[in-house]
Amino acid sequence: MAFLMAFIFLFTFPLAVISFSLEHILTPTYLKSSLYKSGVYKAATSALISVVDEIKNEENQISIEDQQELKNFIKNEVTPTYVRNKVELFLDQTFLYLGSKSENPPGVMFSDLKPKAKEIFGGEPVPKEIDDLLSKPLALPQNEAKKFRNVYQIFQKATIPFIIINLSLLLVIFLLVKGLKSKLRWVSATLLIPTIFGLVSAAATYGFGEVITSLATSRLADSEITQFTEPIRNLIKPITADLASTMLIIYGSVFVISIALFIISLLIRPPKEQKQEVVTQNKTPEVPMSEITYPGQTPV
Repeated sequence: MAFLMAFIFLFTFPLAVISFSLEHILTPTYLKSSLYKSGVYKAATSALISVVDEIKNEENQISIEDQQELKNFIKNEVTPTYVRNKVELFLDQTFLYLGSKSENPPGVMFSDLKPKAKEIFGGEPVPKEIDDLLSKPLALPQNEAKKFRNVYQIFQKATIPFIIINLSLLLVIFLLVKGLKSKLRWVSATLLIPTIFGLVSAAATYGFGEVITSLATSRLADSEITQFTEPIRNLIKPITADLASTMLIIYGSVFVISIALFIISLLIRPPKEQKQEVVTQNKTPEVPMSEITYPGQTPV
């Protein structure tokens, strides 16, 4: 039975670590800070200007003069600060959505820029590419948003139950095994095995971050929005590094506890040795036959 409990712990403990680590990262405050430090907002303004440069003059929808005015409009109105405020509001609304049962996922709206954009074209129809961007919210499809919310809620609620399950498994193992020395060694081994694999996986997370960064930036390098290449690198690498660091701290702490329990078990004497020592201490000293006297006999 103890072996079965240890086998279950081998899977539940890593799940608890992953759940706790993701819970640390998936917060509005952390994501806002990461996005700001990455420089993605400056890249967004620059990318929009590049998109305007690529707009083709189809059916005389936009002239070179209007194109230049639109670029100036983006520089003056769609500033990095403006984009940051929009994104951070979207993050706040997203996490409210993730914790609710709402049917409609939030989106980023730029409709407040539409009146100013119309002024640029002097009452003429706004190009479809720009009109779509300003009229429709940027949001995940409803089905995809619901799937993501379900996964998020599972991980959000799983941390504490996983901790309780793992502590219960260790307690059951401790109670099932006989002898304090064996109890400590069983608990130590139960902690040590998943911890070793966990330390390896935490170290591999650093490399995994490098792979994701390379894949993302290589695709951006061949696209029309190369401005996002460096910000994406600055965004992904610190996030994966923080995730790996959190895992290393947890697994490293448990590794130390496991080794400490094993050392303590070495200092505990087996019950038989203790019993023999007690018997030896209580044993009556042997008296030589020559010193034994009987009633009425004079000692020699």
